[in-house]
Amino acid sequence: QPPALVRLQEKHWEPLIQRIEKDYGVKINIIKTLFGAGQPPATKRILAAVIEDFDEWELAALERSVYSTKSFLAGFALVKGHLSVDDVANVAHVEVLSQIETWGEVEDSHDVDYRDIRRQLGSAACLLVDA
Repeated sequence: QPPALVRLQEKHWEPLIQRIEKDYGVKINIIKTLFGAGQPPATKRILAAVIEDFDEWELAALERSVYSTKSFLAGFALVKGHLSVDDVANVAHVEVLSQIETWGEVEDSHDVDYRDIRRQLGSAACLLVDA
């Protein structure tokens, strides 16, 4: 069985990457080093065109969710409705989840982070609800 981090990355990230590649006809480079080469220009251009059509609420939700998850793809998936708040939180925290699985949970840290990311992403998702 692969290490916890690899298994959780495959479980949470691969479906997200495959969905975005399929839905938008782009190629997402998976970076396996600290110094990645970035994404293809066509991918950047296509996804930028999608964002250019966002209204002010979607832009605010994107900013909040990218800031919270430290991931453009995770924030983008939330705004576009590809993933739920809980799913995006799991994508964003695979490293933490693997540490918890390996070493155990640190009280007043991991449990607080678990709730906090969902609170932040929930507030972004609320911006997307049609009143």
